[in-house]
Amino acid sequence: GHTEPVNDVAISPDGKFLVTGSWDDSVRIWDRISGEAVAMLKVPVELRKAVGDCRSVAFSPDGKSLVSVYHSGTIAVWDPATWGTESKHKPKLLPRSHVYWLDVTFSPDSKSFVTSGWSGQFSVWKLSSTPHDPSEAIAEGAQEAVSRFGGDDAQVVFFGHGTTVATNALIQGRGAKTGLITND
Repeated sequence: GHTEPVNDVAISPDGKFLVTGSWDDSVRIWDRISGEAVAMLKVPVELRKAVGDCRSVAFSPDGKSLVSVYHSGTIAVWDPATWGTESKHKPKLLPRSHVYWLDVTFSPDSKSFVTSGWSGQFSVWKLSSTPHDPSEAIAEGAQEAVSRFGGDDAQVVFFGHGTTVATNALIQGRGAKTGLITND
């Protein structure tokens, strides 16, 4: 088990796993029925001393992500699909802040999560891209911005947006094979 106190525990949406976050910098996955350890998740060793203790863990309602937040301001997003495989568990690390994070919770649609910090700060983190129809995320983001800041659509003077769908496809090696032919 953990070598230091456990700060938080979460249950996966399907009820199969318990996840614990501890002062020992680790997140551990347990089979909820048997109590057996399934995996131990740690951020990359080169960042470990800068990470600090894990303060909170949360599953997305769709079960596709687990987020752990750390006292140092580090936020790690883990992919539960890799648990139980021989591959190393590598999280997506979000930009580190100077906020000592204390808690994390997901929105009901799994598209965003909120972190809260020691000094009373909170942050809402990125909505997921929708590769099948990028206009969905754009429309949802615009509607959220208008409702968050008040007013109505007619008051919006400029709206800029960007998407990472194409970049993600390139990085992940998905999509059609393409080539570039040039001459002098």
